[in-house]
Amino acid sequence: MEIFQYLFLLIFSNRSMYMNLITGRNTPDFAKDTVYRFMKMIQINWIRFTTILSTRIIKDAILPLNSEDRANVLIIDDCQTELQTAGADSYYGEHCL
Repeated sequence: MEIFQYLFLLIFSNRSMYMNLITGRNTPDFAKDTVYRFMKMIQINWIRFTTILSTRIIKDAILPLNSEDRANVLIIDDCQTELQTAGADSYYGEHCL
């Protein structure tokens, strides 16, 4: 569980595991090979796991924030470019080309 928690928090730290090890910040109590072995475990169905995790997040964290008289919308943006700040309509059409 500690390995998974480290990897999950690593996503939000805006740093790689390599940079954490080099700088000595947020270094885990386990070796990097342990992380690689964990990620390559064939016993873990990662697609199923991430699907269940995202479903739980939506059901337990997002849906309770909504009310019956509002439309439900989920936008997932995995684009690597920065957002345009010129205006609301300039975001569409030029984003992620």
